[in-house]
Amino acid sequence: MSSALTLPKYSLGTGDRFAHQAKAQLAACLKALDAGLEIIPVWNKSNREHTIIGSEPSSTRVAADAAVTALNWKLPYFLDADHISLTTVSQDIPRLAGLAVVRALARVEAQSAPGPETVIAPHLIIRGTTAPAATSALESR
Repeated sequence: MSSALTLPKYSLGTGDRFAHQAKAQLAACLKALDAGLEIIPVWNKSNREHTIIGSEPSSTRVAADAAVTALNWKLPYFLDADHISLTTVSQDIPRLAGLAVVRALARVEAQSAPGPETVIAPHLIIRGTTAPAATSALESR
């Protein structure tokens, strides 16, 4: 059984949508440390954000690790691993868009839409990663 994760007194959740700001975010934590305030970064990014910008969950880990190395960060840091799922539900964007257009046109033309709801069968997809599997809700390095 794994032990409970304990965050320090102050932590900062940082969302880095494009995985380009980890170094700047960590630099802010370093400035706080220089001022006498220890703030531990917790990087996260949702599967929704990965889907929208076309990135992979491992990009968040790669960006955080690169920032830690570049800035010689010696304190703990964390990645929100519940966002780093290897299985997700695929959304058929073209089909969803088509259904939305059909319903919108029916409404504009004062016609009835095809039923109150449409069920689209879910399709699970497995995402690849270069990061090791998490062993708890939050993963420390």
